[in-house]
Amino acid sequence: MTNTSHIERVERFLDGWHRKARFAVEGPEGRFSTAWATWEHADTIYIAGRTIGGFLKVSLHPVGGYRLAFTKEFHPRVKDRAAAFSTRDLALWPKPDVSGHTAVLVTSLCFPTDFLKSGPPPSSSAKQYLILQAPLAGRAAYVGFFLSDSCSIEVLEPFFLSRNMKPFIRWDFDDRSSISMVAWENAFDHSMLPKISAPSAIVPLTDTGKIGPEELGDDLTGLLWNKPGPGAPLRIVELGGISLARGPALHGALY
Repeated sequence: MTNTSHIERVERFLDGWHRKARFAVEGPEGRFSTAWATWEHADTIYIAGRTIGGFLKVSLHPVGGYRLAFTKEFHPRVKDRAAAFSTRDLALWPKPDVSGHTAVLVTSLCFPTDFLKSGPPPSSSAKQYLILQAPLAGRAAYVGFFLSDSCSIEVLEPFFLSRNMKPFIRWDFDDRSSISMVAWENAFDHSMLPKISAPSAIVPLTDTGKIGPEELGDDLTGLLWNKPGPGAPLRIVELGGISLARGPALHGALY
């Protein structure tokens, strides 16, 4: 997905990012994923899509657990639309015990190549993006966030590289733990996706079955996630980009 020269360029580029990193996945014919951003504030790592960051984001808190939740400003607008939206939290899971492990995956974003449909991110001199190249059709690019009780690059870098993963950013904390942002590619299992009979604003995603690009269409966008239990990561799958203006959106939990 990336080569050594690209990694070196990114490391130099990251010097200007300070606390916030923006990234997207580029696929065939110049089609992209949604632009995403991740940043640190008060030892909490936040992850959000550019078009939805004002109302939905992942928060990796050092104390009190991890969550995928509506923002407190946006939640009153949707809390009465569905039972699943009655609270701000769409997914809530505990911070894992990493003792005895070099690093543990706590959140991943999946960008299947077959579903990349968005235009390029609005890059500028003030807002630059790390562009990850998508793998071949039938595969997916992944961006993951790993928790570790080590801040040592001598420990973490060989761990990721030996698994064909590319580490990009690491946030170190006062307790000597760290969170690393890492990219890799893998086959994409279409059978994990839910069946849909028609586009709908809210779809309960409990039935599994294949969705292909032909079923998704140009107007349907999707953001799917699991319900992680103790020790398991949050897994988010983006289908067709995330847009609030293009048409019906498929949002829901993938069990």
